[in-house]
Amino acid sequence: MTTLSIGRLTATVPRLPGEPDLGPQVEGMLVGATGRPLDRALDARPLPAGHWFLRRLDLRLALDLRRAGPGTEQQWADAVALALHEAMLSGQALHYSSECDALADLVASAAVGRWDNEWAWRELGLVDGPVSGPAARAVLAACGRCPELALPATITAIRRAGTGAVHRMLDSPGWLELARLVYQVHTGRPAPAWLAAATGEAAGPGTAGGVTTDSRPELVPPGGLVPSDGLAPSGSLISPGRRASEVEASEIAGRIARVADGELARGFRRARLRPAPGVTLAWAVLAVAETEPVLLLLPVAESVARQLAAALLPGGGPPHWAAGGAAVARNAMTRPSRDMMGTDSGRPLLAAPSLAPDAMPTGETVAPDRPARPAGSDARTDDARPGPFGTPGQSDTPGQSDTLGPFGMPGPSDEPRAGRPSEWAGLLHLYQTAAEADVPAAVLADDALSARPLAWVLHSIAGSLVPAAPDDPALLAFAGLLPADEPPSLAWRPAGPAELDSIARHARRWLTVTALRLLGDGDATAQTTERLLHRSGIIFAERGWVDVQMPLNTVDIDIRRAGLDIDPGWLGWLGSVVRFCYV
Repeated sequence: MTTLSIGRLTATVPRLPGEPDLGPQVEGMLVGATGRPLDRALDARPLPAGHWFLRRLDLRLALDLRRAGPGTEQQWADAVALALHEAMLSGQALHYSSECDALADLVASAAVGRWDNEWAWRELGLVDGPVSGPAARAVLAACGRCPELALPATITAIRRAGTGAVHRMLDSPGWLELARLVYQVHTGRPAPAWLAAATGEAAGPGTAGGVTTDSRPELVPPGGLVPSDGLAPSGSLISPGRRASEVEASEIAGRIARVADGELARGFRRARLRPAPGVTLAWAVLAVAETEPVLLLLPVAESVARQLAAALLPGGGPPHWAAGGAAVARNAMTRPSRDMMGTDSGRPLLAAPSLAPDAMPTGETVAPDRPARPAGSDARTDDARPGPFGTPGQSDTPGQSDTLGPFGMPGPSDEPRAGRPSEWAGLLHLYQTAAEADVPAAVLADDALSARPLAWVLHSIAGSLVPAAPDDPALLAFAGLLPADEPPSLAWRPAGPAELDSIARHARRWLTVTALRLLGDGDATAQTTERLLHRSGIIFAERGWVDVQMPLNTVDIDIRRAGLDIDPGWLGWLGSVVRFCYV
């Protein structure tokens, strides 16, 4: 389906000697042509999905006064549709694959001082009028209008314009405001005191609001209970009585290492920038939200962010919390040895040695429980690893990136949006009953799963419910992953007995509450799996956005009545918008 919006439609009619004014007649015919006839014409020439913008379209239309009527209106509509189609596919039109693509174009263009596409951003509602004043102000205002897209758009903009250009445009206040916005949209609550105080830290090292601070992060509060900000609006994420000493140091190290291995964190390290401490803390929050957003809901969020911030500076490298980092991965450890940890007044701390890129140990040390790279395989240091941010230093020059628009400047992606079919697209209906199943709260409070990322847990739950392949696009999307991502069940060590029991318990509870809503019987899990989960569809997944397309003839009245195919919308703990549509 194509939705066409025409800002202004005018026609110029020559005056013919001896003929009455044709203006009113032509105006009425234009109104008729742009109604149902144009709808039929556009349906006959569908455009690729996304948003298309064309500033002006001029064409000549034949007018035979002796045959004017509905047939002429349809001919005009066909001519308009054909001209639109040819103009768009010939490169005259501006195309955004999604709202996120448009916002990324705004951020990247602002970073290099180009406002050529401002008229299209205005049509999409990203800006109100001509942009004036600092570019960062316009960017942050646009991000505030689409907060769930702020993070993926910024990541894409960094790919296109370079980390350095985006950094110069946002500067310290901009990064901090962006981090607070991203934190709020992912957690559903205001930015915590430690992030709000980063405004003062951005003014200079070691200060926060005029108060001298210790830049060394603590792993846990000194011998106390988990802080009260471990509570999400929907309920407790960590048992209130659980003591901080129960939080394994290896768990924190593994989580930080996973985030540090993410695209955004690698891009910040490659940029070789040395911003104020408050800015690196903002970067850390953004990197956590990109890789494992549910961490922001946990009491360890501040510790993770502060330790990651130190690793984002030049020379910090990926955090290898072991003298022999590669050995940690090879041994698939879940508990660090004594020599991996330091102590300060009896409190456990994580030692983060500063390693130069050429001094980093070879092999992957992404997390203590992740399988090591096989011996003899191609091992690279972090800075030499190819990725979406380009080769080292490539993305740090304004206007020089892997994705360039016309004239070598950053622009929207021209790649068609590709979808992948799945027989288990109905898995994503489960998000409508996530709150009833106490997800993600119950999962995060499960000690047996505390060392696992949420993506691994969700993928395992889905895999226990349906007999789909690990790389099935529905399973990956259900876990908040992209089609090109490696399935968690293949990337991480196999689940142990306690983890398998927990996965089965969470899956059973989730399916039971879903069966109760769909069929009124919590025991009808087999029927629910076949009727709700086993639905064919096409998964369109990109960073921060998932669309599930299903055939129109598969609409199920009972599923609709139960509200299970209503768009879940933005899921902060997943870091993505999820939508359903029937075509």
